[in-house]
Amino acid sequence: MKIITYNIHKGMDAHNKDTLNGLLSFLKNINADVICLQEVLESIHYKILNDLNIKGYFFKTVELKGDNYGIAIYFIKCVKYTDGFYLSSKKEQRGFIHTQFFINSKLVNIINTHLGLNEEERQIQIDEIYNYVENLRGKIIICGDFNQKDVEIKDYYDLAVLFDCENIETFQPSKSRIDYIFMSKNLRPSRYKVKCIDLSDHYPVIGEFII
Repeated sequence: MKIITYNIHKGMDAHNKDTLNGLLSFLKNINADVICLQEVLESIHYKILNDLNIKGYFFKTVELKGDNYGIAIYFIKCVKYTDGFYLSSKKEQRGFIHTQFFINSKLVNIINTHLGLNEEERQIQIDEIYNYVENLRGKIIICGDFNQKDVEIKDYYDLAVLFDCENIETFQPSKSRIDYIFMSKNLRPSRYKVKCIDLSDHYPVIGEFII
């Protein structure tokens, strides 16, 4: 199973230049089973659905003039369940999406999130996600833009650390790693990669698992 997490910066690069066509092409060719995106406009969400001919779910966290903004997940499998949840937030509303499906008769849970800009706020949000996933069965992946370096989640492995890639940046402006893929201990990882492409101010993070 291949999963990608990517903050797409509303379809713009680090210099706010439109990169939507390049982004759509990249997502088409990456051949991921699950695509988790952050900083998504709802209008872009529908373009992704149409261009990739894929199923997906958009969760609005902020209402903008003429559009909505939030996080989204896309999948090629038939899902058992998907829904969005708000996290405690100080300023801009944050949230996560939970998607559940079967691969080779194994239950897999994906959590896609985009955390806040305040350190105290982020810790509360991580705790809320942790408390939520404690009640889940099966295999669990927690991924997204955590807006923080050196994040740890109790009982979960950081995929980058497992592959000695913890020093590879995912966010161009600060040259730091703030995008993560965490996995439960009952998963078998096979690959981790950061793709250095200039379609956003973040780089996409790719994880692969044998299920």
